[in-house]
Amino acid sequence: MIPDFLWNRIERWLNLRPHSRWEIEFYVKRRIKKWQLRAEVTEKGVLDMIEKMGCINDEAFARWWAEGRVEFKRFGPIRIRAELMQKHVDRLLIDEVISEVVKPVEKGLIDEWKEQIAAKKPDWDKQKTIQFLTRKGFSYDSLQ
Repeated sequence: MIPDFLWNRIERWLNLRPHSRWEIEFYVKRRIKKWQLRAEVTEKGVLDMIEKMGCINDEAFARWWAEGRVEFKRFGPIRIRAELMQKHVDRLLIDEVISEVVKPVEKGLIDEWKEQIAAKKPDWDKQKTIQFLTRKGFSYDSLQ
């Protein structure tokens, strides 16, 4: 039996945004350890309840993450891939999401960045622009 205070805290956290399986497991471990709960409250039991709720979906999380990074931060595929790997999302799933979400709009993102840089930093040369865009997650080949 999971105490109500723990379940309420976990449920509130889950409703904030989608999470990867690894993030959920890490959060549950931390909560159980922090409150030094009885032996009958196991990490597996909590994760089973979360799984039954349907809150563990790495594909939905990866798509949500990639769409947000493209729309709001305008990151490129390399940066998004690295962030998803930090969240322990499966590599095949990352490749699928990158090809469906990021690749179709990559050229447009690069053009938007170049226009913005030209307007705000007219003194930047081509090399500085390329360095900036590679830090944003675009490959050198796509910038040529």
